[in-house]
Formats: sequence, structure tokens, C-alpha cells
Amino acid sequence: MYFLASKLLWIVAQPLNALLILAFLGLGLAWTRYGRFGRGLCLASLLAIVALGSLPVGTLLLRALEDSVQPWKDDGRPVAGVIVLGGAFEGDTALARGQVAFNEAGERIVAILQWARQRPDVKIVFSGGAAAIIGEAVSEGRAVERFVETLGVPPGRFVVEPDSRNTLENARFSYALLRPAPSDRFVLVTSAYHMPRSVGLFRAAGFTVLPWPVDYRTGSPREMRATTDLVDGLHRLDTAVREWIGLFAARALGQTRELFPSP
Repeated sequence: MYFLASKLLWIVAQPLNALLILAFLGLGLAWTRYGRFGRGLCLASLLAIVALGSLPVGTLLLRALEDSVQPWKDDGRPVAGVIVLGGAFEGDTALARGQVAFNEAGERIVAILQWARQRPDVKIVFSGGAAAIIGEAVSEGRAVERFVETLGVPPGRFVVEPDSRNTLENARFSYALLRPAPSDRFVLVTSAYHMPRSVGLFRAAGFTVLPWPVDYRTGSPREMRATTDLVDGLHRLDTAVREWIGLFAARALGQTRELFPSP
């Protein structure tokens, strides 16, 4: 129920969708006795789309998330495994085309190769299923499993949790699969903006996690300037707002113990 509700609510809460809904509402009201209000609402919504797409609002929100959790520095001490969260592998495309297919979060998959070489004695755990709510979708974990040898990781070292549909399930299903001892430490790999919520959820599930953020979306001074690429600006805003909503929702629902996890 939580999974379905979060997906449906996001359809309305997504900034671009919300502003377009208001714009169309204003357009509809323009032909009624509330015409003046409707025209103003429509104009304000369109101006907000332009402003939020051109100004670095999304970048600022993403940067605050990315800077809130510092990467763990490898101290050479034993780790029980490396958990890589899904969201970077296009399973449908990969299976249809017969080759590896990444999206913009592909650095998560690159981390598998890095840790496979850096710590040849530890298991690599991939956690990710199918998050679609309409139609059938390929489990990302199952798709990655098909291509693990192409990625250069021996199948014996690769463990897949293929059923989780969101980060909460990533944490809970991975714990059920691995049953870690209290002293076990796991490196957690996900996108930097996604790390605060991920660390909180995995700690609440019972893991001792060491954050290894990848896929940074901010850092260049150019990103703080206004842009004419409204699509990119709105995409950044959508990504940031979704994560901030998820972060506050996880804390409000008691799924995490702290908003921004301490080291």
C-alpha cells in the first residue's frame, strides 16, 4: 500500500506536473465567471515553470542533499560486503538488446567493478527489483544477474536481492537476505543525493553501513548560473523534490531515526 500510494502521490506532487495541472485549471476557469483568476493562475503557473527551469533551484536542493553525508574513507578494516542499490540499470532495454544498458545513474554499476577489484574477498550485493505500477517490468536485479559476467564479477561473489521496489524495501529485503551480525560492516553504494535517506533506512533495518556516494549531480560552478535548458533544470528540480519528500516522509513515518544520519 505504501509503495502504491507513494507512486500515485508523486504523479501529482512532481513539480512540473503540479504546475501544468494548475495551468490547465486556470485555463478552464478562464471561460467562467472566475476568468480573471483563471487567467492569472495560468500565467503564474507558466512563469513558474520558466523560472524554476532556468534558475538553479533544483541544483541547490540537490547539492544540500549531496553534501549532507560524507563518503567513508576506506580504513583497510574488514567489510562484510558491498550493497549497491538499483536504479542505474535499464533491465528492459538490456534484455531486449542483449547488452548492458545504463541510465544517468550508471556510476552505481561502475562501483560494482571498482569494489570487485578493490576488495576481492567481499561479496557484492545488488538490491533492486521492478518499480513499475502499470504493466509488467523486468526486475533490475534479475537483469543485472544475467550480465554479471560481462561486468567482470565472478558469479560466486555476486548476490542479488531482486524483489525490492523502493529504498525501504531495499533495506528490509537485503537484511532478510543477508542476516548480518551486529559487527558486520557493509559499504552502501547509491547516488549521492539519495544517500541520506538510504543510510537512515538501512540503519533502521539493522545494518551498520559505510556510505559510498556516487553519481554526483552538482559541483561545477557553471551549474549555479541561469540556463536556457529548461528541461534539464526541471529534471533536476523533480529529482531533488522527490528525494526531499521521501526524506521527510521516511522520518515522519518512523522509518528512519534521524533526518540526516550522523557519521
